[in-house]
Amino acid sequence: MTMTADGQVPESGDDQSASATPGEHLLAIEADPSGLGEARDFVRPMLNGRDADSDTLFLIAFTEVVVNAIDAHAAAGSNESIVIWIDTADRVIEVADRGAGFDPAKRTVADVDATNGRGLDIISALVPEAMWRPNAPQGTVCVLPYGG
Repeated sequence: MTMTADGQVPESGDDQSASATPGEHLLAIEADPSGLGEARDFVRPMLNGRDADSDTLFLIAFTEVVVNAIDAHAAAGSNESIVIWIDTADRVIEVADRGAGFDPAKRTVADVDATNGRGLDIISALVPEAMWRPNAPQGTVCVLPYGG
């Protein structure tokens, strides 16, 4: 992925499509639920060749990641785009937001009776290799390997 000099995802105002190299695909969506369908349509072709159950489970996890990013933007008052990057060589999909961010090392598992706050648990259960890292100056990048 083409990143800034400090190893972060480019700002939403940057020309992301021009920075993609062969095997890389970038999409910037509005931090609004209306972009969710576009995001799913963007990643669905990368899942071809996998079995239908695995594709469905991955798309559930991916949807949760994008919803979390939308919620993070709303909570932080960010009007920047959410950036989705696909690297077909390494077979990973990254979702970068500009929300307040969080420390994955401090994440706890949601209580079994909780009515919210279960998204990260769902993502981790469906895509055990999922990882999160900071997206300076603020935000989070979720990395989802999509099989092989």
